Amino acid sequence: MARRASAGRDDVYLLLVLVSVGLSIGPPFGLWPFVYWLPGFNFIRAPSRFMLLAMLGVSVLAGAGFDRVSMRLAASTRLAVAAIVAALIVAEFAVPLGSTSYRAEIPLADR
Repeated sequence: MARRASAGRDDVYLLLVLVSVGLSIGPPFGLWPFVYWLPGFNFIRAPSRFMLLAMLGVSVLAGAGFDRVSMRLAASTRLAVAAIVAALIVAEFAVPLGSTSYRAEIPLADR
């Protein structure tokens, strides 16, 4: 069975996701205490920002997974399935999320 040309890159994105999640967990379980002393990392005050990088890796892996699943489909069928999946992703954002109103009270000393 032949491997895809991009299969090696999938490993890089999987490693990106694992390291980013490990960094965002924070102490005492995560990797953050081990890399905080490195130059550039000590400017980051919220290690949870690494989850944005993890989401990038997850999205690339989802695209690679779709590519692998739809590899045997005909080109027109593959395009139709991609359009349906894209429509479902857009429809997910059509449902409004419930939220509560928040009002910040500014103290008199700061006004």
